[in-house]
Amino acid sequence: MQLRKTLVTTLTLTFLFAGAADAGPLKRFAHERIDAATPKIIGGTDAQPGDWPWIVALIQSGISDNFQGQFCGGTLIAPDWVVTAAHCTDGKSPGDIDVLAGVTDLKNDIGERVAVKRIVQHPEFNSRNLVNDISLLQLSSPVSPTPAATDVGPETHEGELATIIGWGDTDPTFRNDFPFILQQAEVPVISNTLCQSIYGSSITNGSLCAGYADGGKDTCQGDSGGPLVLPTATGWELAGITSFGNGCAQPGFYGVYTRVATYETYIDDSLNFDYVACADANGDSVINADDITAHKADGRSELITWINNCYKTGSACGDLNEDGQVTRADLFLKWIEIRNAHNDWLAVCWTPEAS
Repeated sequence: MQLRKTLVTTLTLTFLFAGAADAGPLKRFAHERIDAATPKIIGGTDAQPGDWPWIVALIQSGISDNFQGQFCGGTLIAPDWVVTAAHCTDGKSPGDIDVLAGVTDLKNDIGERVAVKRIVQHPEFNSRNLVNDISLLQLSSPVSPTPAATDVGPETHEGELATIIGWGDTDPTFRNDFPFILQQAEVPVISNTLCQSIYGSSITNGSLCAGYADGGKDTCQGDSGGPLVLPTATGWELAGITSFGNGCAQPGFYGVYTRVATYETYIDDSLNFDYVACADANGDSVINADDITAHKADGRSELITWINNCYKTGSACGDLNEDGQVTRADLFLKWIEIRNAHNDWLAVCWTPEAS
């Protein structure tokens, strides 16, 4: 398959943890404009300026040409927050990505290009089967386009006609036919039951599938992270995030999207979290290197407490690898857990606020 569209609390410290995994789909994210790998809308038409004001392009920060640097899409859900696919941010730091808002034509429109301040990747993203393929980007400054409404309802939307949008490859044979102009196409939402019969365990309640049995219209490389929207009485709502598929627009295979409504709590918690308080580990209202020292000390204290209460006593809480015994292997796992928690704290809380 193709990737398409290739507080110091437990919640915050697990934001960047990605799960291990079973083998699975190929993402639709990076096209070959230069060295990216992403997908594009197949069977679509040109969008008109202003039709989709909340769509954004993710640009490689080191490339000044917006068209050449675009590698994924995203959707503005607040003036300074974008939702995209986790496979678009996995392994990247905020400094690797710029967000381009307010454009339809990547070659000729200017828009607003801003740096990314913070990446809040879903804590249980699985990079092999693309389960929980969702990530949030906080921008270094707000942008002016109106954010999109997000789907929060329990409806499956099966049978509804959705619109998919992106700058990805328009050639299903992967000849790298990437458009300057934003593309759009309509596809029906199908049942997860049918989709699971094709893609197996990669389809969960966090998935939404859409497309035609005969193929012909689909997202593709370069569309990853971009929106699937549904009409409402007042406009449009973001229901899906382009994730993966088997090829692009192939008969018998549908496009797979992250179902936004499933992640309402993750989105709300991430947008409303107090990252400044999280960064201020020593509580002195100043974000500086002293907080790093304090956070490391907290980690050492946690390790010592665990050693005394769990490891030395051979208690069940010491059996981290669940092999029925407490050994040095568990001690190593605990050390790794605390080290990773510190690194995640640096990435999610301290570094963005100290910069």
